Amino acid sequence: MSQRQYTLSDAGLGRIGVAAIVGRIFKTLWVWHFRYVSRRKLEAMDHHMMSDIGLDPSEALRESLKPFWKA
Repeated sequence: MSQRQYTLSDAGLGRIGVAAIVGRIFKTLWVWHFRYVSRRKLEAMDHHMMSDIGLDPSEALRESLKPFWKA
């Protein structure tokens, strides 16, 4: 009875290296963290601060309510 070793190509990932996969995961986590922090800061702004950067309060509220995984 032979044992089969599974490779990344068996998982449907083709010739993508492990380093590339880890890089993509790291980049995704970084983007999610950036969105989360940015939206919390936006949520904390008052009307005057929003008008200084040219944001309508309703737009800012809509953006701040988005989950971190949505662009």
